[in-house]
Amino acid sequence: MNASASRICLTLYALLMVVSCCLLSMPGEYYPIFVIAAGLAVVPVLVGPPLYRIVGILALVLAIVLIVFDLIVGAHSQSHPG
Repeated sequence: MNASASRICLTLYALLMVVSCCLLSMPGEYYPIFVIAAGLAVVPVLVGPPLYRIVGILALVLAIVLIVFDLIVGAHSQSHPG
């Protein structure tokens, strides 16, 4: 059961990452998607088998980096329009 829950969450995580690449939004508006993706990445870290835990940790780190990067770029684009 834990492996299947981890697999489902990581699949949804990957789907959100693909969707975030296809959206047409301004910088600073993507972070809610990355927050949801980070929440999905926590499940394999907590309950998954060892391989899924490693993948979950990498996914969580990637989501956190993307959140920070999106907020920084969003703040920069709002302070320097055009």
